[in-house]
Amino acid sequence: MNDLRSKKVRTPYAIRISSWRTAKAFAGPRSRVGLASIVQRRHATLRNLPGMFRLSKMTTASSPLTVMATSATSVSQFNESLSLYLASRLMTDRVDRFNPHAASAVRKLVAAEAEKVEGSRARRDPVYLSVLETLTRGWSESRIVKVLYHSVHRNADDTYLVAVYLIVPYAVGQTVQAIGQCVSEDHLRTLRIDRILQATLTPGTYVIPTDQRVAHMLENAWGIWYSDAEPVDVVLRFSAHVAHRVRETVRHASQELTNLPSGELVWSAYISEPREMLPWIRGWGADVEVLAPAELRQRIAEETRAMAKLYAVEK
Repeated sequence: MNDLRSKKVRTPYAIRISSWRTAKAFAGPRSRVGLASIVQRRHATLRNLPGMFRLSKMTTASSPLTVMATSATSVSQFNESLSLYLASRLMTDRVDRFNPHAASAVRKLVAAEAEKVEGSRARRDPVYLSVLETLTRGWSESRIVKVLYHSVHRNADDTYLVAVYLIVPYAVGQTVQAIGQCVSEDHLRTLRIDRILQATLTPGTYVIPTDQRVAHMLENAWGIWYSDAEPVDVVLRFSAHVAHRVRETVRHASQELTNLPSGELVWSAYISEPREMLPWIRGWGADVEVLAPAELRQRIAEETRAMAKLYAVEK
């Protein structure tokens, strides 16, 4: 067995967490206990995160991470390290471009898992990596970043001066998004990082506003789509066949569940942009019915008719 050793995880740049919502976006809804001690205040800085644990050889019967908790402090450090490990694995599994910094973080946390991350099928994209590193540095140092962004809808390239407020992974598109304020614009903008062709740091600096719009912009988002309008009450009815699966996971902070005598389940939540839920709703197929809002129900109905026509389903 290996001796107990102390390891320090050092990030290439300071990582800023602007709110609990940001941390949750990185770590998922079940990681709150480990991350609560990290996210102590707005714009907290993670620099030297020590983790006290022992690395054991990987076998079919053992966990890659064996805890040596000799004190309350070491238990807390382990929980923090485990939270970051899980977040790193989630990102490397769900983002389609390889990030060597995430692999390095996993290697420092759990050596036995590094080979899996290094051998992932994610694409090696040097342009994407350079852009991500530049945005990360700009975010960390509060410096404005000049980006050349490709708009897919217009098939055109645009130049923006961006003050980065958040960098978040987005499982739906298997990518990473940067959310911030563009100079000369009065609204926030979300940029898909793999569509940024070039990023350059500028001497200009910025301060993230402390108004409620920025602090709570993702509070009611299903993922990363936010709106200045009031959130919409989304109501779904799930069949008895899948109701137990829906109950197992808290998918939104505002969600409410109502069990029906038939075994069906009514799920409701207040969502900023219900359209962002469409991929998730479609995934349940005929086991879910949209009850509200009417616009979302109509959208699903139209798609269902189009699919019936596509597959030549008889009336």
